[in-house]
Amino acid sequence: AIMNLAEMMRYALKRPEASEMVPLSEEVEQIEHLINLHQLRTANTINLKLEVTGDLFGLRFPPLILLTLVENIFKHGNVTHSTQPAIIKIEYENDNLNISTINMVNDVKGKEHESHHVGIDNINKRLANFYKEEYIFRYYKDPLNRYITEIDVPVVNPMARLNLNL
Repeated sequence: AIMNLAEMMRYALKRPEASEMVPLSEEVEQIEHLINLHQLRTANTINLKLEVTGDLFGLRFPPLILLTLVENIFKHGNVTHSTQPAIIKIEYENDNLNISTINMVNDVKGKEHESHHVGIDNINKRLANFYKEEYIFRYYKDPLNRYITEIDVPVVNPMARLNLNL
């Protein structure tokens, strides 16, 4: 637990300027640390799946967006539902990055932590800053009482370009 926390602190302190993108693989590592910390805190009762599809090597992404999405799952979601796991999907295919989260809404937590959408607003501003008009960001509660976020951005893997130029 201390190592996970220390790694997250180290990452936050060495993070580049807010105007720079970071390796997506590092962001994924940080959400894994956060998930591990929450699992320790709850004695492994968390029902959460992290699904990564595609090769993320070389991809860059704005910092702290993934971490904010996962923090929101833990703050507002029901991550201990026995049959409905919280899901974080990161998919890279055809120069397109899709990130989505799905989690059951925890109505009790929702009343405790009244949301002001600070995290969501911050994500939207960061995406607009990096991608201008070239992104899609949706968030909504569906009829099954699940909260869903979806991010779609164009990402060209610089490693793919290197391979084409050989």
